[in-house]
Amino acid sequence: MIKGILFDYDSTLSSRYESAYWMYRRMMKEILPQADPDSLSFEAMIQHIMVWDQYGTVKKTYVLEKIRDTYAPGIDIPKWNDYWYAHFHECQVIMPHAREILAELKEKYKLGLVTNGAKESQMAKVYALGLDKYFDFSITSGEFGKDKPDPAIFRKAAEEMGLACEEIAFIGDTFWTDIYGALASGMKAVWLCYEKKTISAYPVTKIHEFEEIRTLFLGDTTWNK
Repeated sequence: MIKGILFDYDSTLSSRYESAYWMYRRMMKEILPQADPDSLSFEAMIQHIMVWDQYGTVKKTYVLEKIRDTYAPGIDIPKWNDYWYAHFHECQVIMPHAREILAELKEKYKLGLVTNGAKESQMAKVYALGLDKYFDFSITSGEFGKDKPDPAIFRKAAEEMGLACEEIAFIGDTFWTDIYGALASGMKAVWLCYEKKTISAYPVTKIHEFEEIRTLFLGDTTWNK
């Protein structure tokens, strides 16, 4: 029986793709103040950058180097890298219905947050959306010293919950870090595929909307029996 639920943050609690879109628009208006943000060319540039961004799986310096080489010669990459991490929390977009569902889950389950990234930048995003109040604890890989899918970070989360790994479900968007890490640690796993088209021959519980979490964990399913 599942007694605890762990969440990833980006593209799980937040709509990271949408958040990044608004952040890149904001940043490029600063980098290219002469550009018309309502123009077709500006939108095409942003959509090009979103491809380079690869759902946030690459280092920001890579994206900035592509921007420099294609649209903004001579930009100060360290400056704009710092700009991103200083302001990205201001552009966060929450997953539809996330707050209400987290509130419902909290009445029945222990809840935790486990996310890769620096503590300051990741938690700034969580606080910006007011989600910290729903979690009994939060673990960032930057503070812990190991990234998902390292089993140590999953075991630490289980320890924080006071539960066995087999009593915990992990919900995340990335197979390699979230799903593989959770399953390899003995947890159940739910693959939230809200922003990405995904395919896998491996049998794993997959959902496409945050609302389906309510059905899995609060409905009449094997997850809560």
